[in-house]
Amino acid sequence: MRPILQRLKEVFSAHSYEDESLLDEISLFSQLSRSEKKGFILLLHRRNFGVNEVIYCENSPVSAAYFIIQGSVGLFKAKGDGIQDRVHYVSQGKCFSSAALFGGSSSFTSAQALEATSVFVLLRNDFLTLVGEQPGTAMKILIAVGQELHADWAESRTEFLALTHRLTNANIVV
Repeated sequence: MRPILQRLKEVFSAHSYEDESLLDEISLFSQLSRSEKKGFILLLHRRNFGVNEVIYCENSPVSAAYFIIQGSVGLFKAKGDGIQDRVHYVSQGKCFSSAALFGGSSSFTSAQALEATSVFVLLRNDFLTLVGEQPGTAMKILIAVGQELHADWAESRTEFLALTHRLTNANIVV
């Protein structure tokens, strides 16, 4: 029996149908079939964070992608004076730290729960197992992650251009 199928059999009872239905709330998984979702849910780890609880710190190694089931997360960048600026807001149904699936790297930001927050965590090693054993499912997830990254980039670019326009109109040179 293939390793992932054996693991699925071993841990199936540990996951509830509620967790499986929560995948429907996350846009990245909308292209997965019901049977793909049943298998995929077994690779995810559910974590809960309290208000203002730090999920990970800037410059720390991150080896997982996080999918918000409930709540919201702020991504923060430290300034030189010890104060942190929130650079991104991640809402329910969205993903953060997805770049960790592509390679081990340090985070560019800190992640902190802005309210009581529940997430599914997909470890990079589990994702690589999925790539090797269920490439069709993995490809659907990669395409969805790529689309979300592109949308985030486009939103950031639009905000940057609007800010540049306002600064130019106010005769402020940066």
